[in-house]
Amino acid sequence: MKLTTEQIIKLLQVKGLGRGKVFKLFEKITYSISSDLELAEVLQENAQFLKLQSPLRDEIYQSFDKGQQIYYKTETLGIKIVSFFDN
Repeated sequence: MKLTTEQIIKLLQVKGLGRGKVFKLFEKITYSISSDLELAEVLQENAQFLKLQSPLRDEIYQSFDKGQQIYYKTETLGIKIVSFFDN
């Protein structure tokens, strides 16, 4: 899998990114992303393709932090997040 559910949740917190744009990004990525740094770089490299105003790295990391909090809170509450890419 190129993007994990946690990474998808993080991306969805970035201003201007919705499900459609995350799906387009998923289709364009050809390898698995292993870190937030790498995910941020991919997002910045594809900002024009996604028709985003080039997000600042600090804004991206703030969005990623929010996404990580959401992901871990759901795990703590026993809620399973299922993405489009899960079986």
